[in-house]
Amino acid sequence: MKKLHYLKVIVILLLIAVIGVTAYLSFYKTPYAISLSKHEVVHTDLPEGFNNFKVGYFSDLDLKDNDDITRLKKIVEKINAQNFDLVLFGGDIYDEQIISSDEVSQLLNQITAKYGKFAVLGEKDYTSVNDTTNILQLGGFEVLSNEARSIYYNNSSITLFGLESADNLSTLINANNSGNYKIALVHQPDFFTNTVGKDIELQLSGHSHGGYIYLPFLGPLITVDGAKAYNHGRYDSGASTLIVSNGLGMESGQSARLFCTPDILQVTLKKK
Repeated sequence: MKKLHYLKVIVILLLIAVIGVTAYLSFYKTPYAISLSKHEVVHTDLPEGFNNFKVGYFSDLDLKDNDDITRLKKIVEKINAQNFDLVLFGGDIYDEQIISSDEVSQLLNQITAKYGKFAVLGEKDYTSVNDTTNILQLGGFEVLSNEARSIYYNNSSITLFGLESADNLSTLINANNSGNYKIALVHQPDFFTNTVGKDIELQLSGHSHGGYIYLPFLGPLITVDGAKAYNHGRYDSGASTLIVSNGLGMESGQSARLFCTPDILQVTLKKK
């Protein structure tokens, strides 16, 4: 009986320890981490010259206070340490009101990319669209609003789409780019249902924050409009791939993250 009693005590203590460590990581460590999430996307349509082309993607900064501005400095340093060929921002600079706009622009301007920096706006950016667009532009980012741009590298080109509306997608794909390898930069991941039908090889999105609390095999505890079907990690459908970033910030009212560390995406394009 004593052995059984001791076994129960040990099990209870282990459970308490697991709960304590999980709570500590969820509330005090993971929300403030900055991870690099690496992906390879292999496709036959990629031009040979773009083999090993490295794309950096970050999203959902949700800046709120001076601590977030300090953290943005670390984010910029981590992005630059990867020597990305192309850097993309997926939207939502601020959580609510704009703060330290000059400093934010200066920090974004420190991000380096050999073949361009592009951005789309998130739904929060539209509350002050002129201001947020200006901050990004001063930071060296070209803001795309249902627009297409050619990216040239090693005597080859691919097409980058900055998308907000499905209505504009058909008009953007034309004889000049229909045969090109295509990347869609879209804030909301559920847009993937549209890009798959248009033979876009890669979509990069944020918005969902990975669900904040993500349980393996069960999925996220928190989902939002625009990220109901696709909200965490990588999805492949036919010849198309969607990769969803966990974002880098914490929205007001959220205080924990579990199994969805804030991340910067590193996407290496590979020729099949």
